[in-house]
Amino acid sequence: MAGRALILVLSALLAGCAGSGDETRFATLDTDLRAAGKLRADRNPADVTYTQRDLLEHFGRIGFGSEFEIVDGRYRGLDTDPSAPLTRWTGPVRYALMGAPEPGDGATVAAFTERLARATGLDFARASDSPNLLVFFLDRQGRARVAETFRTTPRYAPLSDLFGAWAGDSGWPCAAEFYYRPAGAPSAHAIYFAVVYIRAEVAGLSRQSCIEEEMAQAMGLARDDPALRPSIFNDDEEFALMTDHDAALLSLLYDPRLEPGMTADEALPVARRVLGLAD
Repeated sequence: MAGRALILVLSALLAGCAGSGDETRFATLDTDLRAAGKLRADRNPADVTYTQRDLLEHFGRIGFGSEFEIVDGRYRGLDTDPSAPLTRWTGPVRYALMGAPEPGDGATVAAFTERLARATGLDFARASDSPNLLVFFLDRQGRARVAETFRTTPRYAPLSDLFGAWAGDSGWPCAAEFYYRPAGAPSAHAIYFAVVYIRAEVAGLSRQSCIEEEMAQAMGLARDDPALRPSIFNDDEEFALMTDHDAALLSLLYDPRLEPGMTADEALPVARRVLGLAD
């Protein structure tokens, strides 16, 4: 699915794509969210505390199963699935920026991968040859070209469902999904490929928020939950950037005492010990 061929095809298709005219749709997004008390940029807010027991509960809420599925091109939310496997990367993450990134996007992504590396222990680097994490910044023309490529190229068909639903929803600024090895395969339940989609029209802190939230979720914590605070793993948009709480959840996910493929019943007792909580 990934690899050099996909990069070459999409790089050629997206050359010159910029300025779709949709910027006005997101021009007031930051202002509106801030007026509603949202989009806070503090990573360790003094007014929102949490305990190790909170981290354990929150890990159980977002560490297992998917947040949604796409059925006939439509988004459908899913409940937490305690039988779903724990998934995470087990090797280096090599990322590429695609489409119409702005001059500062590369530095923003690179700085955030440093935070992700500290939280997960993974090795991150930008790469043009066979990347396994693609971060798309797409305007209207770019979205149309990528949609056609995914639709008409069988090897990229798995990417088309989420992309089509996201591209077709003008109010959905960004999305992400990852793919992991199936049960019974070598390195079962290890993530091997992920994509992040960001509308090029999104600007300001909302743009950085899209980068951080979607890349963080592509590490394996796939769900959002309204109970999580302070967190970007929450659809209420209160916090714009990955908090220390979120970094602690990622560190828990990547603790070597946990293993890909564990169910919640198997993983949570181990996570309890990792957090130093009594049984």
